[in-house]
Amino acid sequence: MARPKHDPQRDTRQAILDAALECFAERGFHGVSVREIARAVGVRESGLYHHFGSKEALFDAVLFETDADERLMLGRPKLPDFDGDATDLQGFLEAMVATVTSRYEAPRERKRFRILLSDGLRLAAAGRIDYIERAMAMRQPLVTLVASLMARGLLRQEPPAVVAMQFVGPLLIWRHLMAMEFDGALPFDRLTYTRLHVQRFLRGSLTAEAAQVIAVGASAAGSPAAEQADT
Repeated sequence: MARPKHDPQRDTRQAILDAALECFAERGFHGVSVREIARAVGVRESGLYHHFGSKEALFDAVLFETDADERLMLGRPKLPDFDGDATDLQGFLEAMVATVTSRYEAPRERKRFRILLSDGLRLAAAGRIDYIERAMAMRQPLVTLVASLMARGLLRQEPPAVVAMQFVGPLLIWRHLMAMEFDGALPFDRLTYTRLHVQRFLRGSLTAEAAQVIAVGASAAGSPAAEQADT
């Protein structure tokens, strides 16, 4: 079986993107020059411009070029449908949040988000990005999910967009902590953070009927894990 052909042009382009991501994440768009990025890669400026016509084009490629997995995180991720009952809701939400927060720990995503923190307002003012959508990519799909849970009588009737924002808030805090590389200094791990966030959210958002179903189910199983059902 023939090996895939080596493409030095593609390798150079990716090396430029990798170096630019490091530089922009550390110093922002205005804090680094094209010459410094080219030097970090080991190419001439003219070689960099062969792949990217301008510093702005390189910056856009770093921030917006994604592979399929990253699009799930940086675009509008499709959240899973919930087809269980009240007793399944906490586990469903914990799994969903764990997936999202694990993506925030990816090294490239940490760096991209640092760029967004340093340059996002400038890009938003220029009309080049939707800052809120970029920072909280799962917000709109979550509004749809929350509305469906309300329609099924699992969550209290409140404006779905407000409830979704309340749910996303702690996830955005986690995203900031990961971007700032604070995870090594935290006195708790990601899964503990996830579990406690979901429990507190459900404690304030479950309908009385759903909370009762959870309490009955936990009692029948002889489990004390019905904290989210307390109202």
